Amino acid sequence: MAPEPDEEDDTSQEDFIISLAWDPLSLDYLLVANLLSGVRLVDSVSLSVIMVFQLPSAAARVKTLAWVHTAPGMFITGGESLVLTLMLDLSDSYQMVSIQD
Repeated sequence: MAPEPDEEDDTSQEDFIISLAWDPLSLDYLLVANLLSGVRLVDSVSLSVIMVFQLPSAAARVKTLAWVHTAPGMFITGGESLVLTLMLDLSDSYQMVSIQD
């Protein structure tokens, strides 16, 4: 019989989904923001990750995201403390604009 893992040694954390947003121009694409792995663009037909977006730091956590309906391929994210807002474009996995209070 294998020993049970010690609760103090368990450093794993579940990567909860924080926010989802369907592409307004195509139901095939979904933006997914996870607690640990950040923002990803997922193809819902093939169930594959198309792009992983780079956040400005490992400490940055996304709380919400939304597509910019007037700018195809662009979306914004809201940070944990609502101090950081990122505007991202599907053509590039890095942030375009960072707005801080």
